[in-house]
Amino acid sequence: MAVYDVDKLMTEARKLAADYRRATGKALGISTEIAVHDVIRLMKLIPAEPGAGGYDAIGTGA
Repeated sequence: MAVYDVDKLMTEARKLAADYRRATGKALGISTEIAVHDVIRLMKLIPAEPGAGGYDAIGTGA
């Protein structure tokens, strides 16, 4: 069981990235991770194992 809820962490990461951009004018390099998380959640995919080359998620066949 995870100590933190990943959805809550991603929500906080979005806020942090927005604050960072406002403060520095630069993007915080986490947009890819947020996008992958969103796609997996919205499309109900299964995350690939860490280090799986060339893909981030696997379809469920549904």
